Amino acid sequence: MRSESWGAWSAFGTVPSEVLFDVFDAKRRSRRWPSLLYCGDDHDAKNVAARLIRDVGFEPVDAGPLRIARYLEPFTLAMAQLAYEGDTGPEIAYRIERFGKWQRSTRRM
Repeated sequence: MRSESWGAWSAFGTVPSEVLFDVFDAKRRSRRWPSLLYCGDDHDAKNVAARLIRDVGFEPVDAGPLRIARYLEPFTLAMAQLAYEGDTGPEIAYRIERFGKWQRSTRRM
């Protein structure tokens, strides 16, 4: 997305639109939200993106600068394959979890 006042960022491309309403409806019932990758170069723009992602019901995962969007595109294709070519339908999302040092350090917070 592009906003003249906020800069450029990329988000919401890695999940099918058909899952958005289900995620929104489930966000109050679950403590474990599906993840959504986003990236961008502008810190303020990324804060806006993260807030929008949370508002829908996803856990925002900052993938880094906007140049990383090119690496998210193949993942988007894999998600589309699962959603539209599989037998279970397009209501699919993913969850990224961290382990090791990162997990131990965030537990203390």
